[in-house]
Amino acid sequence: MPLTILVLENPWTENTFDALSVLPFVEGLAKYSPDSVRVFAKPFYQAEELGHWLADFRRRRRGIGQRVVYIASHGTAGRVGGLPDGTGAVNFHTFHQLLRSAGHIHGVHLGCCDFGNLNNARRILRPDRRRARHVPCRWVAGYDGYIDWFQSTLVDLVFWRELLRRSDHNAWKACLKTYKEYPRSRELGFRVFQNGPGGRLEDTSKAG
Repeated sequence: MPLTILVLENPWTENTFDALSVLPFVEGLAKYSPDSVRVFAKPFYQAEELGHWLADFRRRRRGIGQRVVYIASHGTAGRVGGLPDGTGAVNFHTFHQLLRSAGHIHGVHLGCCDFGNLNNARRILRPDRRRARHVPCRWVAGYDGYIDWFQSTLVDLVFWRELLRRSDHNAWKACLKTYKEYPRSRELGFRVFQNGPGGRLEDTSKAG
């Protein structure tokens, strides 16, 4: 089954001439495994744009397979995106609502500081019993603290490589393999969350 990654990237700096972007790395990954992955990329600057791309990505299309959203931006424990000073950031409540409205996404990879923490993952993966809806995604990957842009990009690439090596694209096993192949990834706070038996939240950083 193919894997389709939607890269939603927010500007990293206020400098018009700064070309910093994760896209060349992700496109390189696509060339590395052309039969296993398709990559699409869109910029976002506001919550409305983020919501539009998430909703459009969920639409049924042939040959898409498993859908993974990669959010590449600055982040804090409660906000994602925006310029370094916080201007234009999207708070967690809004992000969560946009993600739930879209739904039908296999995984969400939060490539940003702090935002991929335990509390946020728990809220994203918690079933909405009042509306009898399933969770918007099966797994969440991210970081629970400050991360260097280059180091985190290396971690993300190793994780995606392991994800693509598996025919089932099992994010939990891909993360554990990432820890083994690149031990620094665990030290940087990278982890994958998923719902285990009985709806109990599982965290790869706690795995033996």
